[in-house]
Amino acid sequence: MNDNSNMSHISPMIEQVSDVRYLHIALETLRNINRLIEAERDTDRLIQGVCDRLTADKAFDSSCIVLLDEEETRLASAHSKADDLYPRMIDRIDRNQVCNCFRRALSTSEFIIIDDVHPCGEDCLFGISGPHHNILLYRLEYAGRVYGIINVTASGISSEDQHAILQDVTEGLSFALNNIEIEKEREWAEKRLQRNLKEKTLLLKEIHHRVKNNLQIISSLIYLQSLHLDDEKSIQIFNECLNRVRSMALIHEELYSSNDFSKIEFHGYIDRLVREIFKTYAYDASRVSLKLDVHDLPLSIEQAIPCGLIINELISNAIKYAFPNTFEGKAEIAISMRKFNNEEIELIVKDNGIGIPKNSDLNSSPSCGLEITNVLVEEQLEGSIHMDIRQGTKYTIRFKTPVV
Repeated sequence: MNDNSNMSHISPMIEQVSDVRYLHIALETLRNINRLIEAERDTDRLIQGVCDRLTADKAFDSSCIVLLDEEETRLASAHSKADDLYPRMIDRIDRNQVCNCFRRALSTSEFIIIDDVHPCGEDCLFGISGPHHNILLYRLEYAGRVYGIINVTASGISSEDQHAILQDVTEGLSFALNNIEIEKEREWAEKRLQRNLKEKTLLLKEIHHRVKNNLQIISSLIYLQSLHLDDEKSIQIFNECLNRVRSMALIHEELYSSNDFSKIEFHGYIDRLVREIFKTYAYDASRVSLKLDVHDLPLSIEQAIPCGLIINELISNAIKYAFPNTFEGKAEIAISMRKFNNEEIELIVKDNGIGIPKNSDLNSSPSCGLEITNVLVEEQLEGSIHMDIRQGTKYTIRFKTPVV
């Protein structure tokens, strides 16, 4: 009599101890899974790790996660224990022979608890494997996107603690899968942009290469034609045309060899351009001291070509007129290009030669080169040009900084 009375008091105490022990297990499982979700960015390792943690801490007897696409094709799967159930389930999914239990779990946000031998017929994927051993299915979903199913087996599956832990795991895992998917889409989009950029870069290089080759062919034709001329005036005109074509060809050559089409290394370009001009006019470069102060500026090709042509015209004029044989002293030509303010670029070309007549004007100059320069500055660069002839000749050109 007394023994029976004592047992009636002990039984609730044992159940309470059991609940406390499971709560400790549940909290430890959640901590481990949350650490995994925060750290892991590989889908396969993530779902396998979650399955392992659900059973390693004995929160559940076995576990399985199946990820599906929108057509219910299996993308990935993982399981821990329950050797017989899950391989059969995955095989049926791959053969598109899922049972109503599985489809019902995919279509609802509620828990699907299976506590019958054949819950949806003889061909059901699920069913209890022993007394008091039930199966729980839950949908993985985040922001309306269904990622698949999480499935566990355990004794006493109706326990609120077991429901709570699985719900927390499902919400965290669904959020993690969403983040991984977003990250993969971002990486894919980034790779696609990089691939497109590489293709366009190669295409631009090829275009600049072909333009350069075509301009060099034109230069060769002009040069060959000039060999058949006897008139000095005509030869000079042909040489001037030759330099203009070369100045454009050099721009495309610089761009072809560059990895950044947004800017041209103008210091090296100007140095090469001036040397080519000296060569064309058979001018002794040792007679002239060339000073370059050219900053690294992001000129677009629409600005670089007019600038090259302008420098070509002004240097050609200096070689032809600034330093006659009677000129005494060391001849100097200086070219500078820098930012004038935050909105403009300043190009200065000057020499210390004999200068041009005091009454000369850019708009009424008889020189074809100066006329071309004026047109290039005003129409191509949409800038301004100022000429100073007090000490030699100095041209100051300003135009807007390109938008990059």
